[in-house]
Amino acid sequence: MVKHIPINNSEDSRDKEEKELVQLPNEKLDKETLLKKLNESEKKCEEYLDLLKRSRAEYENLKKRIDQEKEDSYNRGRIQILNLVLELKDNFDKALEHMNDNDNNNQFNEGINLISRQLDSLLEKEGVSKMETEGLRFNPEIHEAVLTERGNSENDGVIAEEIQAGYFLNGKVLRPAKVKVFVSE
Repeated sequence: MVKHIPINNSEDSRDKEEKELVQLPNEKLDKETLLKKLNESEKKCEEYLDLLKRSRAEYENLKKRIDQEKEDSYNRGRIQILNLVLELKDNFDKALEHMNDNDNNNQFNEGINLISRQLDSLLEKEGVSKMETEGLRFNPEIHEAVLTERGNSENDGVIAEEIQAGYFLNGKVLRPAKVKVFVSE
């Protein structure tokens, strides 16, 4: 004999109620059947627990990857901005080189000097440091050779002149130095 039990189920967005019938067996279960069902239930429970653990691990990995992507994106933006600031610094350095101490416009010269020092301070606070180049050996990992100059075998591969300053950001190359390098004949 089977009993029919009605239950409410709201599937429709208009909150219409439909009735379903769930069939429950009225028979008595023996010990073996109960143990079998218990084992099946335990197996399903273990599967669900394993699925939960894997889902949690996937979530943690996704969260780490998203955090890393956010940090990478931030660093790319930061590097772009610092490179723009370095271009500005280059222009101020050129202006400082061409200023004449005998100019009548000392206040203008002082203003340019002040801005240049502020840029230096800002770059230093951000972890940017200038590369030393002149007299050192050319290193293609941190230098970009844009010109060469004839030299002798003793100074072959040595940097003759810095054309554009290079910078490090926390020990990594932010912008390679553009240099003139001695080459032997």
